[in-house]
Amino acid sequence: MPLPDENAINESTLRRRIRYCKQVVLAMGASLGMATMGMTVTWPNALLRDLRVDNTTLVGTQLHLADWQKDLMGSVVFVGSLPGLLVAGWVLGRLGRRRSMALGAAPGLLGWVLVALAANVSMLTVGRMLQGFTLGMVSVAATTYITELPDASIRGFACVLPTLFSEAGNLFVASLSLVLPWHHLAFVCASVTVLFIAITFLLPESPSYLVVCKEESRARKVLAMLRGPDVDVEEELRILKKQNEGLVGDNPDWRSLLKGVVVRRVLVVVALFLIQSFSGLMVFVSNASRILRSVGSAMDERLSTIVVFGVELLGCACSCCLQDRIGRRRSVVLSLVVMAAALVAMGTYAFLAGSAAPAVLEVADLPDQSLNITFYLHVPRDEGEQLRVGAEPSMGVGLAGWEWVPLTCLVIYMFIMCLGIRTVPYILASEYFPTTIRPQATSVCMTFASLIIFVALQTYSLLLEALTQAGLYWTYGAVAAGGALFSLVFITETSGKTVG
Repeated sequence: MPLPDENAINESTLRRRIRYCKQVVLAMGASLGMATMGMTVTWPNALLRDLRVDNTTLVGTQLHLADWQKDLMGSVVFVGSLPGLLVAGWVLGRLGRRRSMALGAAPGLLGWVLVALAANVSMLTVGRMLQGFTLGMVSVAATTYITELPDASIRGFACVLPTLFSEAGNLFVASLSLVLPWHHLAFVCASVTVLFIAITFLLPESPSYLVVCKEESRARKVLAMLRGPDVDVEEELRILKKQNEGLVGDNPDWRSLLKGVVVRRVLVVVALFLIQSFSGLMVFVSNASRILRSVGSAMDERLSTIVVFGVELLGCACSCCLQDRIGRRRSVVLSLVVMAAALVAMGTYAFLAGSAAPAVLEVADLPDQSLNITFYLHVPRDEGEQLRVGAEPSMGVGLAGWEWVPLTCLVIYMFIMCLGIRTVPYILASEYFPTTIRPQATSVCMTFASLIIFVALQTYSLLLEALTQAGLYWTYGAVAAGGALFSLVFITETSGKTVG
């Protein structure tokens, strides 16, 4: 089946680059919505860190969060995403991709205002659930739109952009949290959401959606704008109609998802999301500062969090360049193998630190990150003996001389996971299905993903207590190793192939 590049008639290199750049810019506009998603997921790091120092809200009340409520600040977003995901399939089919992005972002804007003005935990929770609704609907709309927009030869690059922007949102929030308290930070995130809503009105509608809706004249105009004068637009229209033959103009319902090939592909994508979450991905993203503090990282936890998210952003940038070169399957397998090694090393460090004798520190030499660590006091009994403070190494004071290990392992983990398992499940959730059922199928995949992420985040503290820190990291490592074998066998390569 010919691709747009193969349909180009005497297209110069310059015109091809202009065509690609135009498509990438439009994909970046849609990806801004995913930047707000990254901000949503990372924001609890700033909230929980600030509350340890000052738990006063913007309206003057006091916030007190139990451990399960701290977990809830991260996980409730994914509960809120469920209704957004469930309605996304229907809304995208009725209103189109572009308007669905704008509509889906509105509840998130309200959610940011609520958390900024929150006077109690209930307001925080409601605001986070509204942000979750936006996360669910915008993730389906933006992913579907970006899959349908570019040439097949750069689709892998374009489809990594939502994740790249999500990581940029992570880094943006982590950096601003150095100078802004959590409530002011929420207002900044709200302004980014407003910008995204405004940009959606400047984007063209998906040509694939227009073809399915039998609006061929509009589809022809959009394709001519996207592909340029050197590509045979009529041939691409014919291909799009053929790939959705039998369903064009119809309104397929959820029963269309029960076909054997569709069910198998949904199960593969859901399995990848399961591997992604239970190899620790969202736990590390949502709890980076808590984890670095608990394993005794030598660097200040705020700076450590920025380093981790900066490396994650770099990993996604590299993934943009690699997805169309090495393909989806190999990138996932590579990332999971290296992640497993990093998790085993991190678990071993935590095990050795927890088994070591309590460290003894001079009072004057206590590190900045020692705040909120449980210490014991050694009172001097003999003349000349000094007052000493001890702390369990597993509770924030690392092995002497080896404090660099946890941050290094986490940096390697964050970088390498962006090359594959962080991005590919979202790409396949859209690429695996034709235009007519893509919103519904993507919605089902994302719904399961949100449920899995919610369970992974909400059980983090429970698993940490049951397995110990070392045992939890080793468990994540085992899941990553098993996931590499699964991916090698069950992922169907889509790189360079057309999608209907």
